[in-house]
Amino acid sequence: GLAMAIGGGDTVQTMINVICGGMFITSGQRNGKAYRLLTTATASHHVSYGASPAPQSHRTTQTRLGVDLKSPSPFQGEGRGEVGGAKESEYVVGSNLLPGKGEYFIIEACEFSGHFQTLAPDYLIITNIDADHLDFFKTQENIDSAFYEFAKKTKKKVIACGDDVGCRRVLGDFKNIIWYGVEESGVETGLTLSLQIPGDHNVLNALGVIATARELEIDDKIIKQVLESFTGTWRRFELVGYYTSPLRQLADSPMLGEGGGIPSPLQGEGRVGYSIPVISDYAHHPKEITATIQAAREKYPDKKIFVVFQPHLRHRTIALKQGFIESLVLADKVIVCEIYDVAGREHGEDISSKQIVDAIPGAIYAKDVQEAEQMIRDTIHQNDLLIIMGAGDIDDLARRIILL
Repeated sequence: GLAMAIGGGDTVQTMINVICGGMFITSGQRNGKAYRLLTTATASHHVSYGASPAPQSHRTTQTRLGVDLKSPSPFQGEGRGEVGGAKESEYVVGSNLLPGKGEYFIIEACEFSGHFQTLAPDYLIITNIDADHLDFFKTQENIDSAFYEFAKKTKKKVIACGDDVGCRRVLGDFKNIIWYGVEESGVETGLTLSLQIPGDHNVLNALGVIATARELEIDDKIIKQVLESFTGTWRRFELVGYYTSPLRQLADSPMLGEGGGIPSPLQGEGRVGYSIPVISDYAHHPKEITATIQAAREKYPDKKIFVVFQPHLRHRTIALKQGFIESLVLADKVIVCEIYDVAGREHGEDISSKQIVDAIPGAIYAKDVQEAEQMIRDTIHQNDLLIIMGAGDIDDLARRIILL
């Protein structure tokens, strides 16, 4: 699930900060200044704006939106701050901390190991509640209980997605709550928006941000300006660049209409190739993968969706294997790398990415990222959209493959 919360009374530091990406902060006193806390949480994985337990992609995007709403210009007015999983040029070098000077402290909180239980926000956005981190929680019931207890600590309002079955299941009888959504009754925005980021999940992210912003009495003009100018964040459907494929690989595939590649002359050998968009995405949960592929089809309707996926954690892969199969089959071409092992969280589970590949017609297994890179170069087509996804080191491939 995903959540964004604003808490008050916690003395943290003299500048408002934003924490993105599942970081967890304990309250404390610094320089005698108290700040409100804005947190988003997620417990599973989607793409959204916010911060708190919920899908990772959801909460990081929503967190960044919340930050921009509080100060549309990062270096003017009140200032803004955040801490999280995203890395942006304005952040403190080598960190996920974005300093600011306003009254709000925005945190993207993670449900892993119950970290979000240390927070008591004023406002909390929850985008979804799904099964994840089962190596810690063991059961869906434990996840639901953790989210409910976290929501109970919210001092003012919980803002939750009414379209999410998990949110309705866990928070259906909650009193101090605002529901938002498309399918379920929720906040009537009265706003006409044109988002630059694709995907139904980002429509929901925007609705959650609007609901929260209005609780904070932010003017609709600012809400509209920020939502329409937001272009995304690091590893959340991030267009990292273009892979330029030599003409010799594409000779039998002339560019057709908008669905073709972007002509891009290659230097050095006198060859001409086509540039193929390369997207990096943090998706590592079936619902996130589904949301990312849906967003890709919306943004690039004439492209073939070529997904290179690296599962994250053996325990997660065992628990969610069928979900991975059902989500990855939505792509046109699939390469699945061997599972990314996380130090200290692996216990010799007997699972391999081969078991996912064997259940997906036409899918290819790569023993590591290096082999996946060569497979991409051997099989990519000018009409492809390349999406490299996962929470491990697969992002390095996305940034390396665009280099000549």
